[in-house]
Amino acid sequence: MRALAISSTHREEGIPTLKEQGIDVELGNWRGVFGAPGITTAQRDALVKLVQNATNTPAWKATLEKLGWSGVFLGGDQYKTFLDEDTKRIAAIIDSLGIKRRSEPQRRTAAFARRGGSVDRRAPARCGYRGRHRDAAFTRRLRAHRSEFHAGVTGAGLILLGIWLLYEVLSGGWRNMPPQDAAARGEHSFHFPAFAWVSIGLFAHMALIQPGGFVLAGALLFACVARGFGSPRFLRDFAIGFAIALAVFAFFVLVLNVNLPAGWLAPLFRLAGIE
Repeated sequence: MRALAISSTHREEGIPTLKEQGIDVELGNWRGVFGAPGITTAQRDALVKLVQNATNTPAWKATLEKLGWSGVFLGGDQYKTFLDEDTKRIAAIIDSLGIKRRSEPQRRTAAFARRGGSVDRRAPARCGYRGRHRDAAFTRRLRAHRSEFHAGVTGAGLILLGIWLLYEVLSGGWRNMPPQDAAARGEHSFHFPAFAWVSIGLFAHMALIQPGGFVLAGALLFACVARGFGSPRFLRDFAIGFAIALAVFAFFVLVLNVNLPAGWLAPLFRLAGIE
């Protein structure tokens, strides 16, 4: 693929700008950070300084160098001015094309500008393909940060659980323990059909989870385990397992931002917006 033009004010890597080729367009790809409504001026200034300090870290500068971005920071009133001018410029382009504008997004943009956020303007997209590629990269990094947050919450829960278990041990151990005799606990002897069905489900799950996906593999495991515990209705159990696995898949992907293998159902998940 050959890049035909770049939408910045100057060339990059020898790629000519749109203006050089007679197209009066200058467009950059940027990301903004906005504050909550009602914050004080001091709170806004503190948040702007926090974002600005983040853009001066070695990690961020290394990211700019790695991805070929040009970092230009705008904060507070400068960012508000940029938003106002950019909104007017885009509105003029939309009007010239005869496209009807909606009022609600404009009100949201104006409200965001009044909050006085901050922005790190990046290098413009060189063509449609590269622009989409960079947006996808940003999304992956955002999901990674969210995954780290949820991993921290999970780790904190495990620590609290460990503290509770330690307390149980030091305070006398478990209470209301079941009888030591297996017969008194109601256990039965080894049942090979049950063992076989559960084993089949586990091995099928391991073999199917990557090509077939989490949902289908989980549904099959549920049905096999249910059969091992005596359920005669395999298809019904598969349908129940499918519904449970689908709910778990959606929760992990949409809420926790943890990627699970979609497998053969990936096209359907993309149509439903679950990815």
